[in-house]
Amino acid sequence: MDKINNWPAIKSEDIKSMQAFSLFLRGCSNLTEHITYMKELDLPLNMRSIILKLPYKIRERWRNVACDLQENSGQRALFTDLVAFIEKQVKVASDPLFGNIMDFQQLNSKNSNKSFTNQKKRGSSYATNVITLNNECASENKSKSSKSHSCLYCLLSNHTVDKCFKFKEKPHRDKVNFIKEKGMCFGCLKIGHISRECRGRLDCSVCHQKHPSVLHIDKENTGAFSRRLQNHLIQVRSPKTNTTVQTYAFLDPGSTGTFCTESLARKLQLKGKRTSIQLQTMGHKDIVSTNIISGLQVAALDKNDFIELPDIITQKLMPVSKENVPLQEDIDRWPYLQSIKLHNIDADVDLLIGTDAPKYWSHGN
Repeated sequence: MDKINNWPAIKSEDIKSMQAFSLFLRGCSNLTEHITYMKELDLPLNMRSIILKLPYKIRERWRNVACDLQENSGQRALFTDLVAFIEKQVKVASDPLFGNIMDFQQLNSKNSNKSFTNQKKRGSSYATNVITLNNECASENKSKSSKSHSCLYCLLSNHTVDKCFKFKEKPHRDKVNFIKEKGMCFGCLKIGHISRECRGRLDCSVCHQKHPSVLHIDKENTGAFSRRLQNHLIQVRSPKTNTTVQTYAFLDPGSTGTFCTESLARKLQLKGKRTSIQLQTMGHKDIVSTNIISGLQVAALDKNDFIELPDIITQKLMPVSKENVPLQEDIDRWPYLQSIKLHNIDADVDLLIGTDAPKYWSHGN
């Protein structure tokens, strides 16, 4: 709700902003199916906060839809109804043929270079919108510029993240999650690239290796670090076929669904239910055919406490490969990780676990 309340109001015909808002709400909606306390999104006050972020015309349409739902079902509209409605509006506005309803005069006005005075005489408000937009952009750029050297964690301007005492006191796992959430580079702690492309890696003041000092792991913490790495090695079990398979799993906090390869499904002797789903990635939507598998259970390679996963979507390939799994030779390069011994198995990354599996994420992984 904090993120929703801080979301900027969406202007009319701003399709990209609508797509981003719709994608965020869909992620929230997927979580509501598995986390009880997220049902608070159904509260009228919270739903109204969401509605007020939409352009006025879309708010009018929602009022009619909500009224129809009340009359037809005898129950008021819920958060999932609102999300479905917003997704439909995005689909309508994104139609390649009829999505853009801006008339010729507006298009001509948008491309013209006439002065503000002439625009004002014709009664057009477009120039005013342009000025307002430029002012907002200038203000935003100024704000970004003033914060470019600020600490992204505590927002103070007299130090960077690597020198932040508050950030240094956080558990290593929380640091990693924060860096991922902000899209920061693990080599220099800056935004805009990934560590593989980093040309300005920081030097650790403790071990003098090429990584930020704040991410240094002491030897006494290597046991916990080892357990986290081993969590990539898992065993997957199907009670239906009484089959267990060892494989690699990838934890993806950016995915609202859990996926497995078709190869893993075959090894587990499962077919699943054939269906079509809509995948949304970076504003793109694709309709793909897939199978839905239910009842799979997972556990760490060396443990027997299996956790049941939600419905799993099959895909031919995962967006990660075995090349992304750390090897023993990678660990041996770091003196303070010499006590860690990794297990290697002959398998690919066959499972991607998303945020719709809260039981797994909260189980110490």
